[in-house]
Parts: sequence; structure tokens; C-alpha cells
Amino acid sequence: MELSEGQEHFIANLGEACEAACLARLTVELELGDGRLTVGVPRSSPTGPNDQEIDHTGINPYIEIDDELVMLERVVSYRVFRPA
Repeated sequence: MELSEGQEHFIANLGEACEAACLARLTVELELGDGRLTVGVPRSSPTGPNDQEIDHTGINPYIEIDDELVMLERVVSYRVFRPA
């Protein structure tokens, strides 16, 4: 699937936010295109099929949250929660 420039920026921003949340052990919520929510702390260095990256940005197109591997292209919105 060919992504628009705006979609690529969204995915890159999402990838960076998830990497930062992983380092700080912050909980994120990802809303997927099918309406499903995935909530948890992203894992360090997620790996996906063939260890790909998004347009040589170094950002993996997959993120692992609570043992679920999520393709960033499927995410339509996300939130990062501030710790209590």
C-alpha cells in the first residue's frame, strides 16, 4: 500500500512516540482501523517480518505491546498516558 506524505509523517511520529514511551515505561493506547484498542507499554526494539524500517528512518513499521505485534500502518490514533 502506497502511503501519502502525511501518512508517512503520522507513522514516523507514532514510532518515535512509542520509542519514547518504551524508554520511560509509559502506557500507550493505539486505536486500530478496525476500531480495536491495544493498550500497554511498548517493548524495546520491536521486530517484525524481515526487520524492515520505514523509508530508511530507522523506525520499525511494527510495535509490540503486551505480546501483540501491531503494524503501525493500521493505527488511526494514539494516546500516551502521563504517569500518576
